[in-house]
Amino acid sequence: MIISRQWISRFIVRNNLKRRAPGRLEPERIDQGRVQTVEEWFKLIEPQFQSKKYHPSLIANMDETMLSCKDARVKVIIPKERRTGVKRLSKETEHITLIVTLFADFTLGTSGVS
Repeated sequence: MIISRQWISRFIVRNNLKRRAPGRLEPERIDQGRVQTVEEWFKLIEPQFQSKKYHPSLIANMDETMLSCKDARVKVIIPKERRTGVKRLSKETEHITLIVTLFADFTLGTSGVS
C-alpha cells in the first residue's frame, strides 16, 4: 500500500504535527552546552578527578562533525511545540567525519577522518 500525500497531510493536522526541513544537530548540542549544564557536569566529575589524580594529558575534549556529499531535500515530521527535527542517517551513508581533540594540558590530538 502506498500512502498518499493527502493522507500524510491529514495525519499531520490530526496529530498536531508539522513539517520542517531537518536541522543540523548543532542546535541540540548548543542547548546541552549551556553554562549551567556544563557547571553541573564538572561538579559531578571533579571528585573523580581529585581522587584519581589524572594527569592533564589524559583528560581531553573530543568533538566531531560530519560532511555529507549528498544532502537530499527531505522533510521531517515533528510535534508543533518543537522548533527543529533531526534527520538520522544510516550507517551506509557516505560521509566524512572530522574529529578534533584538545587535552587539558593544552595540546591538540591528531585529527581523525573515518
